[in-house]
Amino acid sequence: MKFQFKSVRNGLALAVLAIALGGCTSDTEGRDERGFAPHLTVDLSAPAPADAQSEVLLSVEVKKNGQPLLQADQAEFVVWPEDDPAGALTVPAREQTPGVYAANYVFGAEGLYIVQSRIASANLEAMPAKRVAIGEEAVERLSQLEHAGDEEVAIPEGGHHGH
Repeated sequence: MKFQFKSVRNGLALAVLAIALGGCTSDTEGRDERGFAPHLTVDLSAPAPADAQSEVLLSVEVKKNGQPLLQADQAEFVVWPEDDPAGALTVPAREQTPGVYAANYVFGAEGLYIVQSRIASANLEAMPAKRVAIGEEAVERLSQLEHAGDEEVAIPEGGHHGH
């Protein structure tokens, strides 16, 4: 009986190839038609009021893979004066229309504020933020920040519930 090294080598090469190809399966479960993992896209609206005592509607339109996000696990706005992240207030949002979450808010004083929406659904979350300027001095400060390259927004760890 003659041992043929060539056939063992070929068999071994085929086994290695089969193992390599078997390990190269892609996880496409839950991906959209372009191969992207599930994700949230948001459009935050935080208009500046005419004056500090006027009520404004804070809203965020949320889509999951291009479709309106229905019944988010968490939907809220966190608002704080730019120079006082510890003074953050958390305002619960309600779903007004499919995928649109909103809350009424009164800032109460002139100044530069940060408005952040916090949306969570399953294991996905989005927390966009934008600045709102109320009063001439705040509008001027916001203009300076925008021209200076818009420094990083300080985000508080947690908010105080209430309004």
